Amino acid sequence: MHRSKLPLTVWFWAAHLMATHSNGMSAVQLEAQLDITYKTAWLLAQKLRQAPRRHVFELWMLVAKELEETDSRPLAATATRVGTMGSG
Repeated sequence: MHRSKLPLTVWFWAAHLMATHSNGMSAVQLEAQLDITYKTAWLLAQKLRQAPRRHVFELWMLVAKELEETDSRPLAATATRVGTMGSG
């Protein structure tokens, strides 16, 4: 969305359409619904599909940084310790 030439309403409509349809929407469907070119619809769909993954990764990196700052052991040792807490 950063520096996008598309109006914000198009982004919101696309997100709404993709979220409310059980199988999502194809670029062809977005093209028809939002009256945009196929190329724009395809790129918009790709960005909306990748957004959750990108934010989850950023959140994980933030948590990892916090763990390393609060625990003197390396992150791998912390992850192993947390992973084995429930066993036994």
